[in-house]
Amino acid sequence: METSAERLENNKVEVTVTVGAQDVDKAIASTYKDLAKRYRFPGFRPGHAPRPVIDSQLGHDAVMAQASQELVEKVEPQVREKEDVVPVGDAQYPEPATVEPGKDFVFKVQYEVRPELKLNSYDPVDIVLPSDEASEDEVNNQIETFRGYFGKYEDIEGRGVEADDYTYIKLSAPEEYKQLNFENRLYKLGSGMMPEAFDQALLGMKPGEEKKDVTIELPQGAPAEGEEAPEPETVKLDVTLNRLVEHVLPELDDQFAKDKFGFDDVKAMREAISKEIGDQKKAQLPQVKENRVTGALAKRLDGEPTPSYVQTVFQELGQNFMTQLQSRGMTLDGWLAANGMQPQDFMSDLNRQATDIASESLALDALVAEKGFDCTEEDIDEEFKKAGVPDWEATKKEFLDEGRMPAVRVSIRRNKAIDWLLETANVTISDVDPDAAAADEAAEPAKDEAKPAKKTTRKSSSKKAAEKDQAPADDAKAADEAKPAKKTTRKPSAKKAAAAATDEAEQDKPAAKKPAAKKSAGTKKAASAKTAEAKKDDETKAE
Repeated sequence: METSAERLENNKVEVTVTVGAQDVDKAIASTYKDLAKRYRFPGFRPGHAPRPVIDSQLGHDAVMAQASQELVEKVEPQVREKEDVVPVGDAQYPEPATVEPGKDFVFKVQYEVRPELKLNSYDPVDIVLPSDEASEDEVNNQIETFRGYFGKYEDIEGRGVEADDYTYIKLSAPEEYKQLNFENRLYKLGSGMMPEAFDQALLGMKPGEEKKDVTIELPQGAPAEGEEAPEPETVKLDVTLNRLVEHVLPELDDQFAKDKFGFDDVKAMREAISKEIGDQKKAQLPQVKENRVTGALAKRLDGEPTPSYVQTVFQELGQNFMTQLQSRGMTLDGWLAANGMQPQDFMSDLNRQATDIASESLALDALVAEKGFDCTEEDIDEEFKKAGVPDWEATKKEFLDEGRMPAVRVSIRRNKAIDWLLETANVTISDVDPDAAAADEAAEPAKDEAKPAKKTTRKSSSKKAAEKDQAPADDAKAADEAKPAKKTTRKPSAKKAAAAATDEAEQDKPAAKKPAAKKSAGTKKAASAKTAEAKKDDETKAE
């Protein structure tokens, strides 16, 4: 087989393929043999009907058309391998061609490919990384969280509700909104959990007063691309103020540190929390750095990813996320409900991520082209060896036969570009990152739950295709939480202190749960996985 490729407009590549006459005749013979077995021809045993009989029954042109299709399907993966093409979407055949016995078969196939864009600079990138040590604010924030576990809500008398007050309220909603009903829930004005009109209606109310009717406008998700925003939806609620309270925190003293967390004093508690936060940040920094160098590079991209390429990334993200959910026995509807997210918001977020990843990938491709990063046969072998499959050589052959090796080469080249970025980046250490989006992405600690988290641009294509699950690196920290507790003179860690706080405060935990808000890198918590899961906002606690 011979091929020649030509780059066309609109990010398309057209490959002219020539299959030798000998291979054509083999393909035709194979088709006749298959048809002879598949159909019954009067007077002939299955598989023994001669070609003239098959032609007379099925039509010679139809047989040649089927032979052509089967031959094209057989050689098309080899075309992608030979021309090192990674298509965006399905292959297209602009000029239908039909095989003829004893003649070479020539056909054309077109692929849409990723756009070839350039960067406005190929110099090392400048990024900001948080310190790998705990700041004073981080330690203070964690201690305040711990104090909050043991805070008490005491009644306020003699006045009505004011801005930022804590209240216990009862809500009654129409049947179709019964999920909004509750008898006695803690609600903090100004928390953002309810519309501002709701907060305004509570102002001045006093406990024991008759209920008040409040009409609120329900939040609407962002409309899908090309669709109009939905009409605002309103709901009438009956609100009763049960209690007006203040949140009184326990005194932060040595007795508190000892009784509640097992530390000798507040100083020992602060030191343990500081170490815990530092360890957590050190574990996260490598991925944070990778995300930020690729994000910085993407800002230099001269142009935008095509909609079709973004859609390809979008589908891959969606499929990976659904696989995660299925592995945990969850449905998408269940996940959305548990996280308080509307379907349209989920889709918008996924599309936003797909656009970011597509831009980063194209920026890496541009850097690969400029720096000349290549993929050797040794690189490919090492990639498959790292995949951990039982027979990496057999898996590699499958990739070659199925035309999937070009994607592996792209992944290896991009990884080399990422390594270069990591090695050469100009890094400023600061817990205040001017890029708020990058800070949000880096701040959320790894959790043992499925989530459509931002995906790194670095890939291991052979691992993915071999269906080998890759656990986040941060999951290794879970091993530290499996240690047996025993009485020693060793000071308790912040993790264990946090777990102890959770256990003691268990009976005062609210039934309602609000999705956790993203935190900046400067406010990361040192709580253990158990604490992070059990931790609740003060605004959602209930008696």
